[in-house]
Amino acid sequence: MTHVQINSMLSVLREHKFHQQLPKDARTLLKTPTKCTDIKVLNPGHYLHIGVTKNIIMKLKNIPISDEIPRILLVDFSTDGANIYNNVRCDVWPIQFRIINITDKSPMIAGLYQGKKQPAAQNAKFVENVIRTTVPMCIKE
Repeated sequence: MTHVQINSMLSVLREHKFHQQLPKDARTLLKTPTKCTDIKVLNPGHYLHIGVTKNIIMKLKNIPISDEIPRILLVDFSTDGANIYNNVRCDVWPIQFRIINITDKSPMIAGLYQGKKQPAAQNAKFVENVIRTTVPMCIKE
């Protein structure tokens, strides 16, 4: 559904006395962020840092009660690029990670680089944010 369609539906539903608490706008209903994401210029492209900590917390909250959460989490990081269009040069390099000592080992995204070619080899900033947010987690007791 488009936002226009959702807004129309909300308008109709709000007329009923039991649905007056519903928001008037789809953006409120969907909790659309109000601030822009911090995308950094990372020659020859751009980098979006998503983060490690929030992803891990969300993953652990979804572990079934029957599964035990390990005291120490073993995390595996990887990255590899792909050209996402056939006729236009647009490389995407996700920094992925997964927790390998829990049942759900599906990968999560820590950061995403996009550019007309792969990130420059000397450009360590590609993984700098991931390292900066991960190292403090490793030290906590």
